[in-house]
Amino acid sequence: MSKVELSEKSRDELVKIINTLNAKNSKLSDSVSQMKVRLAALGQSESEDEPARKRKKTGKPEKIFEKRKIAIRFSYDGTRFSGLQRSPLSNGLVTIEDLLFDAMLKCKMIDSIGQSDYIAAGRTDKGVHAVNNVFSIIVNSNLTREEIENHKTENERDFVSMINRHLPPEIVVTCWSPVSIDFSARFSCESRSYNYIFHGKGFNISKMNEAAQRLVGKHDFQNFCTAQLERQDTNRECFHASVVQRGANEMCTFEIESSGFLYHQIRLTMTLLALIGNELEDPNLISTLLNVKAHPRRPGFKPANPDGLVLIDCKFPNLSWVTKEKDEINVTKKINDRLNQTYLQLTVLEKIKSKLGYEEREKTVPVHQKITGILQKQNKHRSILLYDCAPNPKDLLLKKQTKDEKKLKEAEAS
Repeated sequence: MSKVELSEKSRDELVKIINTLNAKNSKLSDSVSQMKVRLAALGQSESEDEPARKRKKTGKPEKIFEKRKIAIRFSYDGTRFSGLQRSPLSNGLVTIEDLLFDAMLKCKMIDSIGQSDYIAAGRTDKGVHAVNNVFSIIVNSNLTREEIENHKTENERDFVSMINRHLPPEIVVTCWSPVSIDFSARFSCESRSYNYIFHGKGFNISKMNEAAQRLVGKHDFQNFCTAQLERQDTNRECFHASVVQRGANEMCTFEIESSGFLYHQIRLTMTLLALIGNELEDPNLISTLLNVKAHPRRPGFKPANPDGLVLIDCKFPNLSWVTKEKDEINVTKKINDRLNQTYLQLTVLEKIKSKLGYEEREKTVPVHQKITGILQKQNKHRSILLYDCAPNPKDLLLKKQTKDEKKLKEAEAS
């Protein structure tokens, strides 16, 4: 046997081994995600679903589905979850995606996570919420290949009900849309909108709004985000930004819409707006930090707390959302049940607070602290521009290049 034949045979064997390992890895990844969900459910006995009944073996061959790509809209209260994105590690931290995948695997919407071409429009951190977030995914369909290619939706599987049946009360799927195979929920999204909701008592809302409006336009937002090596381009276009008070109560909202957002961008911006609203910083601070030539590195201040942040909408061109009245009724009931429970908890806490008489103590704490968590030493505010600088994306790239060059030299020396 020649060396060429031997090398080709070895290559084919290696390819088979790699494909086998990839398939095993995909199954293991699915199992880890499902086990994390089950372990979390054991610690949440009050919301645990009834155990699933085992299906009787009928001896019939398993149905073979056609594949189609769809977009799915979903909303969630992220308070008790470790963000949207799943981790393949069995670290015990349950994410929104863990629960979504667990639901879709249970109802056989997908065969495995690794082969589903899943991607979400908006990635949210631990404790952050979403309304009308969207993910795209390849699913098992009831329809023929011709019907799928013509974007037919009649007689299709009831994707919304199927998933919702297996989700906890904090997560709801509301509708779906047929999409082309090259559609990506992340890269096909035209814009994303976020709200940061906060209690406005004690803030100068007019100054906060003035500062927010300076964000509108095309800017380099590197001083408004946590630097990432893979995000060297920090230019984005902000279409709208304002701080408004809605309704008669004192709850206010920082509203922002942009072509895209950087890591921690909104929470870091909200820290600045809170300090401006507390009249510890001037609205000009926003314009100052947008000048990256004069300030090439962000002052190292902390991002605002995540609990007030909500992804409000993701805009896509030409999507036809499929909704059913029964799904709308079920989702509304699910949300109203949680609202009633929350109102009761809120009333109880207000009773406790009023009886203890601690209202006067609140006046001694700067109002921005409940949003920013920044403590004032000796009751003095330290100007943001005096903070030590955080690294920018170029710093991270240079550090990586230096590290790679060092490894290369060590390898050559050995």
